[in-house]
Amino acid sequence: MKIHRKDNFIVAVVLLVLVAFFLWQTYTTLPASATASDMGPRFMPTVTLVAIAILSVILLVESFKPYGEGEEAAKAPEDLKSALLFLAVIGIAIFLIRYLGFAVGAFIGECGCLMLMHWKPLKSILFSLVTVAGIVLLFQFLLNVPLPTGMFF
Repeated sequence: MKIHRKDNFIVAVVLLVLVAFFLWQTYTTLPASATASDMGPRFMPTVTLVAIAILSVILLVESFKPYGEGEEAAKAPEDLKSALLFLAVIGIAIFLIRYLGFAVGAFIGECGCLMLMHWKPLKSILFSLVTVAGIVLLFQFLLNVPLPTGMFF
C-alpha cells in the first residue's frame, strides 16, 4: 500500500505514540478509583485519550486513500510572517489572561486573530463578544468552574 497523504500519516503516528505514552502515564501515576461506583481520576484522561486514538486511527487509514479528482495536497503557508504574527497574538492573549482576566484577555486575543484572518472589525468584535460571553456563561455559571480573574473582575 502506498501512503498518499504523508502529512496525515505522520500526524497520526505521532498522535498514537503520544496517546500510548500518556495512557501509560495515566495508569502508572494516577490512583485507581476507591469504590466501584466512583469513576476515579483515571476515567477522564482515559476517555479523552481513547477518543484521540480512535480519531488518529481514522486519520491513519485515510492517509492511504489516493486523492480524489480535483483534489490536491495541502500546501504549507507561504507567508511565514503572518503565521508568526498569529502565534504572537495568541501568546499576547495568554499573557493578558493572567493579568486582565479571561474575559478581557480572550476577547482581545480572539479579536486580534479574527482581524488577522481579514474579518471586518465590527464583525470580529461582535463574534468575540458572543463567544467569550458564551464561554464565561458556560464555565462560571453552568459548570461552576472558575476562570482566571484579573484586576478588573
